[in-house]
Amino acid sequence: HDGCLMRLVAFLVFVLVTWPVSQCSAPGGRTRPRRRRRPPSRAMPPSSNAFAALGAPSDNDETGSDEDGKLASALQGSLDLGFSRASDGASAQRGASAKLGTSTKRGASAAPRKNADSGSELVRGRVPNVHWRAISLDELREHPRFRSLPPVADVHIGGPRTYAYVRQDTALWSELHAGALTSRHLLGVLGLCEPRAAGALGLPGGMVGHHQALYAYEDLREEAPAATTASGPLAAAEDASLATLNEEVVDAFNSAMARTRQQRMGDGDADCCGESGRARRRRPGLGSGCSISAVRCAWGSAQEASTLRSLAESLEQDECLAEAGLSMLDVSQLHGALRACARARPLPPIGASPDALLVRADGERETVEVKNVCPFVSDRKRAGAFCVWRGANGGEPTSSLGRGPHAQLLATHVPQVQLEMLCAGCRSGRLVSSSACFGVNEFRVERDDEYLALILHFIGIFYERFVMRGTPPPEDFFPSTDGDGSAEGDANSERALYGRLLSRTAEIARGAQLVRHIAEPWRVAGRDEAFFVS
Repeated sequence: HDGCLMRLVAFLVFVLVTWPVSQCSAPGGRTRPRRRRRPPSRAMPPSSNAFAALGAPSDNDETGSDEDGKLASALQGSLDLGFSRASDGASAQRGASAKLGTSTKRGASAAPRKNADSGSELVRGRVPNVHWRAISLDELREHPRFRSLPPVADVHIGGPRTYAYVRQDTALWSELHAGALTSRHLLGVLGLCEPRAAGALGLPGGMVGHHQALYAYEDLREEAPAATTASGPLAAAEDASLATLNEEVVDAFNSAMARTRQQRMGDGDADCCGESGRARRRRPGLGSGCSISAVRCAWGSAQEASTLRSLAESLEQDECLAEAGLSMLDVSQLHGALRACARARPLPPIGASPDALLVRADGERETVEVKNVCPFVSDRKRAGAFCVWRGANGGEPTSSLGRGPHAQLLATHVPQVQLEMLCAGCRSGRLVSSSACFGVNEFRVERDDEYLALILHFIGIFYERFVMRGTPPPEDFFPSTDGDGSAEGDANSERALYGRLLSRTAEIARGAQLVRHIAEPWRVAGRDEAFFVS
């Protein structure tokens, strides 16, 4: 009976000691208070004496008997095993949390959770700050390596050639898109987001949908401005004359900007491009309850100027960036297969607006397209909330939640970049993929006239078959292809040509050259440092 009683006492003591450890231990070795208002249990290292903490006789207590000492030794071994298992369990729990990018603390707030291995952390909140460490386009225009367009009131507006001098942040630039096909509807017109074509290209499910083609159809049925559709030698001559005048206006505007910049630097303003604390226009932000799609669109627009500033800081001595307006395609300047495709069928007015132009001292130009990778992802633990995996020192993401720059061009980027080169008259272009915490990747793409001829061919088919006849396009309106994007039959059939368009799109995306990785791109310091405004 005495032996059974002692074993029962030992078991109760063991339960009293190990219960607070398993229930109150928190990630990182901290202790969490139990639900009752009691002091938190203190997790003791395995080498300490549990009996002393409980006020019971210990194996080192001279008042205890020999039998008590043996039981204490046995119990201490059990406690060591219990503490070891609890510690291993907490470590495993933290490891799983790091992989999932979630916190194990109940009711986690916007406070960051550290990753001991990488220095990264997970930040949570409800209202994303899309202007995180960003500058405005007006501030970018003050940079000495950026050639700005003048205010629209100073520009001579006439025919399509003059649209290239209209700033993209003006109402006039938006009005000039009426009835014109630009990159925003290019994927829809080419049918690349239709289920079959998207499957051949391997597009993610979120980009698949017939709605893109329907939006393009509706917008192309709008009436274009009269100047956009004007043609003939007189209209071309007037356009050329106005373009020459606009070049003089641009030169005068940038010379005045340079003088102002020099004067400001002489007055002690070391950084004349936004870090001096001068007054800035208030930038609208997002409200609570917005979708992740709205967040990503807002982030891409708000961060564009900062990405271009990062690129400007890394240019060679004989290079600069130039602001770009709306470049309209001049069909009369096309040659070879491009001219043949442009004349085979009626085409809508076609234009493109690269984010900037990279200009060298010898006059060579390249288009620049910026793709800002949004760092915010939906928080699966809290409805309506978001989280950011913030990296350390521009390294690579250590979590699936870390959104770094694109490792290669996406198939959906290819038509846009190619059309921008065609409309701007460039032989090559740059695509700059920028992330918030993991650096910038810069790709170079060569112009492919064979591919552009296919694009013009299918733009003409869409415009003639659906827009001009007033018939909305059905789903999968271009011929179906097999899984690898190829098609059998006559090489000049519509199905074969469309299969060639899809396969060439994938080839160009894979063949784009990564020319530079900027591990720590320029970011304005001391402004909007927090990822969330709440």
